[in-house]
Amino acid sequence: MTHQNTPAERQLLHFVSKLPLPEDVKTAWEGKIRTEGLSEELNDEIRARLVGDAELNGPEKARLETELARLLRQWRMEAGAKKFGR
Repeated sequence: MTHQNTPAERQLLHFVSKLPLPEDVKTAWEGKIRTEGLSEELNDEIRARLVGDAELNGPEKARLETELARLLRQWRMEAGAKKFGR
């Protein structure tokens, strides 16, 4: 059964597609998000790759890190809301 992506996951897919990283890395992440959904392990992998990229300049790296943090916070809120029952 395929995973139905949440709005936060779709926004993260769009964000990942625009990252200045190699296409094979972005394609692998997009495939994982589309089939399995986002996970904390994948969050850590994306963040580590973004922070460790020496080719990005300071302001661009800061903007991307801030945007990633916002998207991950939104994803966590959606995941928590699913668990919050009536």
